[in-house]
Amino acid sequence: MFIMHNVVNNMIETTKKRLYQETKIFANSQELMEALVERDLSRLDTLLKNAAEYCGANFALITDNIGTVIIRSNSNISCDNISNSSIVSNALEGIYFSDVTKLRHNGLSIAAVAPIIIKNQLVGVLMMGESFSKNTFVDEVKKITGFDMTVFEDDIRISTTLIRNGKRAIGTKLNNTNIFNTVLNDGHIYNNNNAVVLDHGYKAIYWPVSNEYGNVYGMFFLGTEIKNEQHIITAISVSCLISTLIIAATLSLLGFMCFYTLFEPIYKRIYIDKLTGVANRDGFEMAIKKVLKTQNNDNGLILISIDNLKDINLIHGRRAGDECLKWMSHILKTMFRDTAIVARFDNAEFIIFVS
Repeated sequence: MFIMHNVVNNMIETTKKRLYQETKIFANSQELMEALVERDLSRLDTLLKNAAEYCGANFALITDNIGTVIIRSNSNISCDNISNSSIVSNALEGIYFSDVTKLRHNGLSIAAVAPIIIKNQLVGVLMMGESFSKNTFVDEVKKITGFDMTVFEDDIRISTTLIRNGKRAIGTKLNNTNIFNTVLNDGHIYNNNNAVVLDHGYKAIYWPVSNEYGNVYGMFFLGTEIKNEQHIITAISVSCLISTLIIAATLSLLGFMCFYTLFEPIYKRIYIDKLTGVANRDGFEMAIKKVLKTQNNDNGLILISIDNLKDINLIHGRRAGDECLKWMSHILKTMFRDTAIVARFDNAEFIIFVS
C-alpha cells in the first residue's frame, strides 16, 4: 500500500513540474504580453484556453499586480482578490512557483504561478492548474494502479472513484474521528487494513494533502476493497498436491504479468517524456546512477539545444514546436548507439550520456 502511496506522490510532483514549466513559458510569451498591454480580454481568453488545453490544465487565470483576478478561462467569474493565497503571494514577489493550493472557485488544486513582467515591471500573475474536483486525477490513479482513490477537502469527498447507488460518492463526509485527528489535525499517515468506507471493507491508507509550508488542506484516500475469499481458501485446502503446484505456478506467472502491467505505465509516466518518448530529467538521472554503479569506463555528456523554439511556437503554433522536438529526439536516438542515454532535459534541451 505504501508503494502505491509513493506512486501517487510522484504523480503529483510530476504534475507540479509540468505545470511549472508550461506556466513559465506562457507567462513570458510575446502574445500574452501584447494582449495584456492592449487589455484585449477576448484575446486573453483565447490564449488562456489554448494554454490550459496544451499543458493539460483544467483552469487558468490572470491577476493584476495586486492579485485581483482579471480573467479566468471558461468562466465569467473574476474580480476576486486571491493575493492571500501563499502560491499567488510568491508570484507577486516575482517568484515562479508550483504547489498544492486551495482556491475559492477551483477548490483544492495543483497549480503553478508565474509573474508577468513587462518592461521590468510586474503587471500581474499567471496561474494554471488542475482542480481535484474534476475527477481527472483520481481516475488516472485508478487506471494506473487499480486502486480506488478519494480526495477530501477537509473531511468532505470532492473527488472519488467510489461508486455508490450508481454515482460517485462526492459530497459525502468522513465519519471516523481517529482518521480525522491523525491526518487532518496531526498531519500524519493513517494505515488501516480493515477500514470501513461507506459500508464497504477496504485495505486503505490516508495521508494529508498539504502545501510546501505544511498547511493541511485535506487528505487522500487510496484503497482496495476486501473481497470474501473464504471459498478460495476452502478449495485450495482440499486440492491434491499436483493441482496446488499448478495453481501456484499459474499465480506466479499472473503475479509477474500483473506486476509488469502495473508498473510499466507508472514508470513511463514518471520517467519518460510524454511528448518525445525519450527519458525525462528524472529518468535520465536514474539511468545514469545505474550505469555508473556497474561500469568505470570513460563517459561523456553532450548537450544539444533547439535554437529559437520559442519563436517557432509563437509564429507557427505549439504543434509545429512539438514536431521539432519529436524530430530532434528521433534523430538523436538514431545517431547514438543503444548504450547511450538520450533525454529531454528541459523544454528545448536534450542531453546525451555516452559511455
